[in-house]
Amino acid sequence: MMQGLIFPCPLAAIDRSGRLRPSDAARVEALAASMAEIGLQAPIIVRPGPDAANSIILVAGGHRVAAAERLGWTEIPAIRLDLSAAEARLVEIDENLIRHELTALDRAIFLAERKRIYESLHPEAAHGKARKGRKTEPRGDGKALGEFAGNVATMATFQRYSKDAAKRTGLSERVVQRAVELAGRLSPAIVAAIRHAPIADNQAELMALAALPADQQQACAEAIATGAARSVQAARIATRLAPPRLTDPDEQAFQRFVALWERGSLRLRRRIESHIGAGVIDLTAGAHQAAEACAAAEAREAAEACEATGP
Repeated sequence: MMQGLIFPCPLAAIDRSGRLRPSDAARVEALAASMAEIGLQAPIIVRPGPDAANSIILVAGGHRVAAAERLGWTEIPAIRLDLSAAEARLVEIDENLIRHELTALDRAIFLAERKRIYESLHPEAAHGKARKGRKTEPRGDGKALGEFAGNVATMATFQRYSKDAAKRTGLSERVVQRAVELAGRLSPAIVAAIRHAPIADNQAELMALAALPADQQQACAEAIATGAARSVQAARIATRLAPPRLTDPDEQAFQRFVALWERGSLRLRRRIESHIGAGVIDLTAGAHQAAEACAAAEAREAAEACEATGP
């Protein structure tokens, strides 16, 4: 079979293992409806497996294959390309990135995997290894010039990758860099837990989750996955990693008053009691008055302390 020609590929012969993301049931349903009405508009891409005569490995088109099966097809139009495993992964990644059908989470995973493959195909660019400088005389901070050159090469490598990825996917370099950084902070277990939750397509929430320590990430991811929370902050509250938010203004004022009272000196507390009235808080004045009085007394005490010490 000639490379690059479209041919009817038996669905039963396609190996779909090792995909970067699972098929989305809702998307398969929508795609199946479209294919039933107007047919398949873009052939899938496959490559020969280890046994080239009988093995076919899917490169791009997982949702199309699933939709074809849903419709009861036995064959699907396909293009066969002779690609290595790394080259095939790049095709899979770039097709998904270009189609802009990925969630923010999947985009981060795909771009991070693309960076790994890019560096495997371009070893001279990986971590600046091939361009590491010679270890010559030390610099003023004790590091050799070669070490400094290696660090510069590492940064240059990341910039070269982000530029290449941006050119091929239409994303900005900043989006590529942030996505790779995000993927590097989330473990496979975290990704699996939140993949089908609304947070998976919320970049800000994903960054908030990635900023947490690993143990807190796990607890929050589980709370989000089970529906106990819809945001990272809500998950932190649900798992007692953060105090609940106070919405009652009187309660907020009371909590501020208590915090000021507990850290205040005995002299400050006596002044507050005197200001409010003989050590008895007038409940009819409300917590707002107490908090304001406490803050004012603390400010006066601080001012008097400054006057006492002089310039």
